[in-house]
Amino acid sequence: MSDFPYERRKRKRTNPIYIFILSLLITFSVAGCFLYYSHQKEYQAKLEHVNIYGQYFSQKTRLTFENLAQSLQVLASVITWQNGKTDFYEEIAGHLIKIIPETLNINLAKDGIVSHVFPYEPNKKALGHNLLANKERKDEAMLALTTREITVSGPFNLIQGGRGLAFRQAIFLPKEAVNAETLPMPHQSSDNEYFWGFALITYDFPQILTRLNFEDLSQAGLSYTLWRFSPVTGEQEIIIASETPLDKNIETYAIPIQNATWYLNISPASGWLNAKHLIVDIGLYSIICILLSLLATAVIILNTKNKIIQRQNRTDSLTNLPNRKWSYTLLQEALLKHQNAKYKPDDPVLYLCMVDFNDFKHINDTYGHHIGDNLLIEFAKRISKSLLPGEFAARLGGDEFLAVFYCKKKDDNSMPERLQEIQNYLQQPYVLHDISCIMTVSIGFVCPDKDVLRHKPPQQTTEEFFIDLADKVMYLNKKKYHDGKGRSR
Repeated sequence: MSDFPYERRKRKRTNPIYIFILSLLITFSVAGCFLYYSHQKEYQAKLEHVNIYGQYFSQKTRLTFENLAQSLQVLASVITWQNGKTDFYEEIAGHLIKIIPETLNINLAKDGIVSHVFPYEPNKKALGHNLLANKERKDEAMLALTTREITVSGPFNLIQGGRGLAFRQAIFLPKEAVNAETLPMPHQSSDNEYFWGFALITYDFPQILTRLNFEDLSQAGLSYTLWRFSPVTGEQEIIIASETPLDKNIETYAIPIQNATWYLNISPASGWLNAKHLIVDIGLYSIICILLSLLATAVIILNTKNKIIQRQNRTDSLTNLPNRKWSYTLLQEALLKHQNAKYKPDDPVLYLCMVDFNDFKHINDTYGHHIGDNLLIEFAKRISKSLLPGEFAARLGGDEFLAVFYCKKKDDNSMPERLQEIQNYLQQPYVLHDISCIMTVSIGFVCPDKDVLRHKPPQQTTEEFFIDLADKVMYLNKKKYHDGKGRSR
């Protein structure tokens, strides 16, 4: 049986002097660490500043590339819709270049061989170029072919000068749309579709950077480097960097770019910590530490008082058991746990009990209410000693108590052995101020099975319903006691 928590509930109130002494110790500790807190504050402010710009520019770059990829999706979708025909190719390409002026060329490579270029004059030399045979382009073309996703290569140097980004997408068409005898080589083809070719768009990379406007980072007082791992060497390759160098400690933001990942490194241009603020911080944080210690003292005292008030609102003032209001909350939690638990056949299950003295009025009338109160206190001690972890007892009012015990369920409706033992323990003689009295108790118990809930009136809560059931059983047992007592006379 568990120890009775009656005395433990009577906790001593915290002495304000002890709180103040503890606060002074904390103040001295904080005062000795003020430099650390000052540095942390400055660091956190700059870190937040870096994160805001880092997340913004990484998102902006990713969305820009997704926007560029949409032009390729539009072109590939039209080719797919026309079952490989290119009747509207030039018209669509012209519109796409107007929408995204950074576009350098829009090409088609049927069977992997460049067959259409736009605009024609500056790109006509690319006609007939076999992407699947060229050593420099084969790997990138095969990646787009095998993954069936839009791929990006670059930035790379263009023959005509400048740097470019190339977007590729492999186009697959259903086989029923064409004569099976005219199908090309089955690159990654399946039973239902075949590889038609590639759609390709090249963008002017410096103009893309102008659109992204990374110089805003410099104007915000930040140093940055945009880089990637080179697909050729595997080493870090800087794409663009600020004039001011990065600090040793940097924040890195990954930017997923279709088949690759770029990275943006950022740090404050002036460094993470400013030594000039230290002198001001010494005086400021010393004052703050003292004020915080005083505030902590006030908060602890108020919190202690609030806990005392809360405990008083939840407990019965005489027995220090949970009162009627709090018992309903505890019972609600216990019933919910009971209904959701998975019990094995021999596992103890929840029993809701109503416990009441027989002839308690006789004690008050004979010995006075102070003896009756002492009897209730001793009874509360005994029922609390009977509790196991997860169980509780509460005083509903007068000599009426509610308790939750876990007992092994019997096949019939008789009282479980544990409840019988508890009842016998509660009925042992009480010695109160040299007055010895033998009291009997009536127990009404119910095992709250889900099937019983079908009879619950809609206006009652689950807790009220099961309490009423246990209460009715208790009064039946009390009636049997009084009937038996009358016959014995």
